[in-house]
Amino acid sequence: MTVFQRVIPVTGRPDLTDPITGRIVIPALVELHLRRDEGTPKGTREYAYVSVTGPRRLKSRQPGKPITSTGWHRANGDDYRHRAVRPDWLTEDVAGLLPGGWDPALLDLTDGGEPR
Repeated sequence: MTVFQRVIPVTGRPDLTDPITGRIVIPALVELHLRRDEGTPKGTREYAYVSVTGPRRLKSRQPGKPITSTGWHRANGDDYRHRAVRPDWLTEDVAGLLPGGWDPALLDLTDGGEPR
């Protein structure tokens, strides 16, 4: 098993609404977690997880306690994320975190077969 994890601080990004909880996070950290399982009965399997952590935006527009919004590894969401589209700024940050040797399609970083 191969695991890669990277967390980067981000500033100046627009607020991100979690489509499941409806909570708004002020982005402070982007986390990428990659996992590769080799030698499984189904061959090599790869998984990716992307999350954004930061203070919650309160109704008063003030920052609150830190929260984490997960599931941003898919660009166009899925049923679980109610088809929420990953913002361009997050796609750019995730693309910058992907190490060599990992398939960009794992994070929906391809357009028509070409890496973004």
